[in-house]
Amino acid sequence: MIEQVSDEIELAVEMRRLLYGQLVSRAICAVAALDIPNILGGERYSVEELALKSGADRRSLLQLLRALVPFGVFVGHDDGTYGLTPLGGTLRGDAEASALPTAMLVQDEVGRAWNDLLATIRSGEPSFRTLYGADFFAHLDTRPELHDTFHKSQQHGLEMDLGGILRAIDFTGSEVIVDVGGGDGALLEAVLTRHPGPRGVLVDLPGVIAAAGRRFADAGLAGRTELCAGDFYAALPPGGDLYLMRQITHDLDDARCGALLDSCRRAVTPESRLLILDLMADDLPSTDAEARMTAIMSLYMMSIFGGRERTRAEFEHLLAGAGFAVESVTRLNGQMTAIAARPVPAGGEGPR
Repeated sequence: MIEQVSDEIELAVEMRRLLYGQLVSRAICAVAALDIPNILGGERYSVEELALKSGADRRSLLQLLRALVPFGVFVGHDDGTYGLTPLGGTLRGDAEASALPTAMLVQDEVGRAWNDLLATIRSGEPSFRTLYGADFFAHLDTRPELHDTFHKSQQHGLEMDLGGILRAIDFTGSEVIVDVGGGDGALLEAVLTRHPGPRGVLVDLPGVIAAAGRRFADAGLAGRTELCAGDFYAALPPGGDLYLMRQITHDLDDARCGALLDSCRRAVTPESRLLILDLMADDLPSTDAEARMTAIMSLYMMSIFGGRERTRAEFEHLLAGAGFAVESVTRLNGQMTAIAARPVPAGGEGPR
């Protein structure tokens, strides 16, 4: 006779799954750091072969691979070999929207900062700044390898969102598109390639913008693009038709987000449009997979940058404070959202 397990016991087991979840993350980061996914590719190897190729201890590696089989990362075969599942294949460097750079970030400074989340909650300061003595982007300037990994992670993250952005958003009618904090220019390149009419202006820090110049030249877009290196809090190129910000606002606390929106307000014309692409949290959070991912990303933003994911009401409040009125809100994929806003005329109707 099988004894019935009480609801309380089942919940206690579920809580332990959540508590021990960090071990799964650490294990996945370890196989990424050992380059196991790239070694395997589409093949299957014995543990002995993988240990030799990766420089790992055979017994420890066997335990690691076995542990990740129930999580769908690897598949074990009767002959003792292991291969990647489709899920595990996302850790290959050549995979579409590869998760490998993200795994390397979590393996390194980002993951270590998460360990001090309690300090963030107590102090209100991002644990990354406390741990490394500098803001994240200033720290990147001192770590070229980490800088490269972060921007690869951003590039692959865009691959997950790009189709939805291009399908859902009408860029026609915008003669000048200003991409604020546009990084290596991947999003602006895709928009300009799809829409042959507009010109693009990319604004970002001097250490980032050179990669965008190379990208535009390789894509044959050098004649339709302008690079603007500088501090987007201080000033933005004026007179653009569309000011585009993808995953910028969630890096920022309310004060810095308000300062950036003020900078946008100084640059826009009465006919300009502001488009924010970011995750939008539910006013009443649910427990579905999309809400959980947004919640995880909000904790990520808080601990590394001091930012967060916001609800619609919170976005509307910040935009109104900078002199913008929300025009439309469009869900793209998951909780990734496009928020379109227009400047409110001085003394005109609309939220302030």
